Amino acid sequence: MKGFFPSLGWMLFLAVVVLGLLFYNVAHLPLQGRIVRMESEIKMWTQQVQELTDSLRRWADTTDVVFSQSFRLGDLFSDTDSLLLSESGRVGLRSGVERLRASTGTVEVIGHTATRKTPAGSRWRNAWDYSAAAAAEVAAVLIAAGVPAERVVVSGMADTRPLVPRTAQDAAMVNSRVEIVVRRRQ
Repeated sequence: MKGFFPSLGWMLFLAVVVLGLLFYNVAHLPLQGRIVRMESEIKMWTQQVQELTDSLRRWADTTDVVFSQSFRLGDLFSDTDSLLLSESGRVGLRSGVERLRASTGTVEVIGHTATRKTPAGSRWRNAWDYSAAAAAEVAAVLIAAGVPAERVVVSGMADTRPLVPRTAQDAAMVNSRVEIVVRRRQ
């Protein structure tokens, strides 16, 4: 009997260890897998909500637009580096002046570029300066044509709001632009 009880104790200990390992493999590991799946599903739904929020924001931004016109930088300027307006660019800008004068909202003149880099030797430090300067040139023409200066707001967006992906074949031509937007007064 002396050897039986210690052996029984070891057997019970081993049985408890085996049961613990079985519990870990049967109950705990599948829970871990479920937790990982749930975390990835939460990330997916969070991303979906963010995308929907962004699209709603973009939609809300366009619903209060009274007038919108977009010009490619190549169509407006004879020399895009020095931002010298071409005659056809001036004519194009003046075509919408009557409508701008008749509207009552803020006239936003927004410059965009296709890339963050400016050419070597350019007088512009970066795309932000360049896009704001392009918008300012357009605003000056609009003000000279009779749009009240106190209603004009100039901003440069650099390459942060492309119309087409930067990898598209015509991205440089399409994304380099100046937009004129009039929103309803609120």
